[in-house]
Amino acid sequence: MPGLVDPAIGLKSFQQELKKGGIKPKRCTSAPSLFVETDSPDPSVLRITFAFVNNKRTPAYAVFILVEPINGVPCWGLGYATDERARNKGHAVKIVNAGLQELKTICKRLYPGQGFYVEAIVGRDNEASQKVAERTLGGDPEEIVDDETRVPAYYYLKHFPVE
Repeated sequence: MPGLVDPAIGLKSFQQELKKGGIKPKRCTSAPSLFVETDSPDPSVLRITFAFVNNKRTPAYAVFILVEPINGVPCWGLGYATDERARNKGHAVKIVNAGLQELKTICKRLYPGQGFYVEAIVGRDNEASQKVAERTLGGDPEEIVDDETRVPAYYYLKHFPVE
């Protein structure tokens, strides 16, 4: 049975492209060490990646992908990963929170007065990611079986108003 999408694979690709100069993330205004890379891996997909970058290295990143709206309100799927050498230091919570702050600024321009949702699907066996989702999106997930992989998971969903 296939597993859930593993954001750690994306983090490794991000780090490789960053090192060789294949991507050049832009500095965010909210924090001097926070960078953003926006792309469309597929014409129908908008992806925004946030990372703290220092000397072309990043300990963790957060990825937001625009998914199906919920009751007409935009929704972003969230993925995050921490480099193995940087785990258990709070990097994932920090990057997700920083990404959410920047996403609020972006969505305020894109969807004035509407706000947005963020959802995360976390495997039931991934306790570390569950803790990150609980701290950033709230602690009352729905128990699900992922539609595509049939893997037991938790579904986190939170609405973020923008003013």
